[in-house]
Amino acid sequence: MWRAVGATIFSQSTTWKNISKKFTIPAETTIGMFVFVMGMFTLGIFGAIKFVGLLGLLGILTIISFLGWKIIFSDIKNLKITFSSSPISFKIISAELVFSVLAFVISVAFINILRPMPIGWDDIGVYMNFPRLIAKSGELLSAAGMTTWHLVTASGFLIGDTTAVAFFVNQIGGILATITIISTLSLLLEKPNNEKKTDSRFLVLPIILGVVYYLMPMTIFQQAKDMKLDPALMFVSVTAFAALILATKSFFEKENFKKTLFLIFLAGIFVGFAFSIKVTSLMLILASLGFLSYQILGLGGFIGFSGIFLAIFTKLGLWSQMFVQIPSDSIGIFI
Repeated sequence: MWRAVGATIFSQSTTWKNISKKFTIPAETTIGMFVFVMGMFTLGIFGAIKFVGLLGLLGILTIISFLGWKIIFSDIKNLKITFSSSPISFKIISAELVFSVLAFVISVAFINILRPMPIGWDDIGVYMNFPRLIAKSGELLSAAGMTTWHLVTASGFLIGDTTAVAFFVNQIGGILATITIISTLSLLLEKPNNEKKTDSRFLVLPIILGVVYYLMPMTIFQQAKDMKLDPALMFVSVTAFAALILATKSFFEKENFKKTLFLIFLAGIFVGFAFSIKVTSLMLILASLGFLSYQILGLGGFIGFSGIFLAIFTKLGLWSQMFVQIPSDSIGIFI
């Protein structure tokens, strides 16, 4: 649904058609998620976050995204996956192996969330409690802070009226993050057509790194135990950073300037969307500024940015916003 909405929005853009689907698919999904959240937010303003309201929103999005569905089915129809003709291929074995491991871990995570109530400290108090309160009241919570992903999770309570369904909806973020990491790394590591192809042993590297992300203890913990919104934040953040990388690449390679501005505009929307999910996306903003400093001014620019960043964060005491605790007596020389 989210991708269909995003594909419909971008369908009339000629610039969009010249960008690799390894980026456009995650970007369209992110935009579709943004539209869905705005629809839920509008329902909340009128106190209409109920099952009927959700059904009406989904119906409207389905109708207006008709062209997007055609694009999706066309992509599926034209999708081609090719393998080496050799009976034994390191690339094939590696891809099959890591996908099997990923499927196994995701399955275990799905089994673990089949429970009647949250078991983590944060999801009991916030990440599952707030969406449940939104679904029960039908309104936005005045003291809930950033409710972007809460509105997505609340749809699970509206659909099934059970915690387990909300858990499944919440898990979408981690799965999308893994797919986007694989897609983005595959795009960044691919070689131009006129260059020699990369050794086939390394073509599976994006898949391995994507699976490594999902197998990280903190990711597994947030996908199977303490249901949080950080995996969803990871999905939006990776999409935003990919847009920024493509924008700088387009600028320095002197491609269509309209394309560069369009990608920068998208990166800004995605960063803002990430910030609305959780304030710790401040790390994404800092990483983006550091990346731009390096791309424009080189290593010296990056070192200079790092110095300014450390000085500002120390002086204003912003480390706590990044959940970094530093004893005050150890930084007294900076204050």
